[in-house]
Amino acid sequence: MTYVDHFGPHRALGVKAIHKIRWRKPTDRGATIRERASTCSCRATVYSLLTAGGLMFIRRFVDEDGEVEVRDSPWVRPVEAEEVWESLLKGHAV
Repeated sequence: MTYVDHFGPHRALGVKAIHKIRWRKPTDRGATIRERASTCSCRATVYSLLTAGGLMFIRRFVDEDGEVEVRDSPWVRPVEAEEVWESLLKGHAV
């Protein structure tokens, strides 16, 4: 079996986005942050679904010429974050 580092689903492209995520600079809000899921790292933009302190959020990593910009979505209840995550993967959120 071959292990592929950071392998995950790809975000759908070419779909009309209907949900705009308010991306912000990360904060040191949670002492322990755990990754629940992430997209494949083969693209310049990678997303991670993270959890901390009973809340969840999405972290976006954009690699432009070696400079990585990191932004977080708002921290929300898990059910809300999972809905946004699914919408993001389907290409309906940006």
